[in-house]
Amino acid sequence: MDRFKSSSIVLQKMQNFRIFFSTSIKLIGIYSHLIYSYSLSPYTARKISSPSLKPYFICKQRQISRASVTRFLDTSSAQLSLVSWDEGDANISSEVISVNFFFSRKCNYSCKFCFHTAKNDYTLPLEKVYEGIKLLKEAGCEKINFAGGEPFLHPFELGMMVQQCNKLGVAVSIISNASCISPPWMKNFGKYVDVLGVSLDSFDPVTNGFIGRGADVDNKHLSRVLNVRDLCEKYNIKFKVNTVVSTLNWKEDMNTNINLLNPMRWKVFQVLLLHGENSGANGDLRDVRNLLITNDMFQSFVDRHSAACPQLVPEPNNLMKDSYIMLDEKMRFLNCQCGSKTPTDSILEVGVNNALKQAGFNKKAFLKRGGIFDWNKTKGL
Repeated sequence: MDRFKSSSIVLQKMQNFRIFFSTSIKLIGIYSHLIYSYSLSPYTARKISSPSLKPYFICKQRQISRASVTRFLDTSSAQLSLVSWDEGDANISSEVISVNFFFSRKCNYSCKFCFHTAKNDYTLPLEKVYEGIKLLKEAGCEKINFAGGEPFLHPFELGMMVQQCNKLGVAVSIISNASCISPPWMKNFGKYVDVLGVSLDSFDPVTNGFIGRGADVDNKHLSRVLNVRDLCEKYNIKFKVNTVVSTLNWKEDMNTNINLLNPMRWKVFQVLLLHGENSGANGDLRDVRNLLITNDMFQSFVDRHSAACPQLVPEPNNLMKDSYIMLDEKMRFLNCQCGSKTPTDSILEVGVNNALKQAGFNKKAFLKRGGIFDWNKTKGL
């Protein structure tokens, strides 16, 4: 009887291993099928961890129906379930899961296409920012992206804010023009930063200078980007690149240089016109009209790079518009539905959910553009 019992245990363990192995192979097979059979690039499917710790993949729509999200669940019975749903039914744990906080409009560059210009120099007191971060966390925020302006023009305040996010368990992303990021700041605060993105629109110094990224005669923007990339590697920070495609760079081939930089994510935006910021009208500080490109021009840039740069994430105007939760310097959401930025009431005054009702956020577009990705740094390195 004991021998029979032991044999049964061994057989059960073998069966469990067989199911586990089969499930793993099946998972890999489905993932590969999504990528290769449907002509998807690897960037279109990313494994992340949800608040419930269930593994799942967010797959961007490309050539596979309207389903913008495909979830893989490994159930307790070790049977693999594949659950997909249409964009209209797609769900996320909170509409403020990812928030872009433009805490200052001040900038030391003068990019011709800027859509968040230096119309004032106001910044909230830190205690008010802490209050707002706490409200966002309580509403379900998992990541805050600090943007501007140039965030590193306020190194102390930025350091305190990213430290506060870390205390509350909120992932930190920063987007910068790379001109003011110092080794001492990274040494002190890099441990609180998960993702650091830099704006890089060309590998041609003349083009960068013409765009307004750096005023140097011998434009040093690219060397600054390289320095930031090295600092990110040193402090275990995920390195990202943002590129705005306009009439100045849509024909450029960046494949070789992007692969040398090797960012974990390359966001490629179609240049966008927003009234009140860059339309050339009275009161606007920029005029982007001569830099606008057609959808076909933008797509040609994407097609030129998507095969060699699998981390490319394209954002044409129709995906970018209304797919971001943006907070301005007074912690007001910015509604862009009408082609301009209309501020809501401040979350500090009416709360997150009440302000969000005025924000015009498009959850479908957020998911479709790949708004959820693995934004947490690898721990313990």
